[in-house]
Amino acid sequence: FQETNFSPVVARSGTLAIPQVVKAEKVKYGPRHIEQWNMRFQELVDFQKKHGHCLVPMYDHASPKLSNWVKRQRNQYRLKIEGKHSTLCDKRQKALEDLGFVWDSHAACWDERYKELCQFYREHGHSKVPKSYKKNPSLSVWVKCQRRQFKLLQAGKPSYISEERIRLLRELSFDFNPRRDSIYSQARGKR
Repeated sequence: FQETNFSPVVARSGTLAIPQVVKAEKVKYGPRHIEQWNMRFQELVDFQKKHGHCLVPMYDHASPKLSNWVKRQRNQYRLKIEGKHSTLCDKRQKALEDLGFVWDSHAACWDERYKELCQFYREHGHSKVPKSYKKNPSLSVWVKCQRRQFKLLQAGKPSYISEERIRLLRELSFDFNPRRDSIYSQARGKR
């Protein structure tokens, strides 16, 4: 991706003067800004080729500058969507989207874990992921988080779980309160 925000200005002597920043979509970019953006974009291209996706870890020790840059792009996108001042122009947004950039990493992560839960359901016939599922520990943590978010929603507290996500989980017979079921079955067994 090459920025075309510089326009050479011909001085009266006929020689090229120092390039001047051209206003691009109400955003001014300096030469260093463009160079840095292009450098990080190339790092993202390399990351995508290596991993098959653009979900750079939030705290990537191998490339902390790329990790921070990705966070900034998402923040600039959010500002742009909210109609606030943003340095993310349409060209940059399109270049990122063409590469497969994910603007909402939380939603992408949720979708990925949901797919893993669907696979678990197909393999086991239920969605009761063990607390310590050695084959996929992150799925265990995610399942626990879904239950916690559901409990917060039920209590009228702020929660990240939506009605759509609840519906999707219920399609897999997801148990939002497995302790309740185990308490009932233990009580029935004592009779």
